[in-house]
Amino acid sequence: MQHRIKQGFFFASALLLSGTAVAHPSREHHQGLVDGIWHLLTQPDHLLMLLAGLAVGLYTKHKLTAFRKSQRAKGE
Repeated sequence: MQHRIKQGFFFASALLLSGTAVAHPSREHHQGLVDGIWHLLTQPDHLLMLLAGLAVGLYTKHKLTAFRKSQRAKGE
């Protein structure tokens, strides 16, 4: 049970981290969809936050898959 709580925490963290890369506290960024995506992918701070969220998500998926395989092996 403790393992599932950790997995859920890491997954939620990944989602929240990737979401904060899109946030701007000011209203000075009036852009269209393509300009917004271009800005998101070309600014180092935004790109770093997106990559951090992706890394945490992939790590969580990898650990969860390994955990499920070990549980299946114990059951057999």
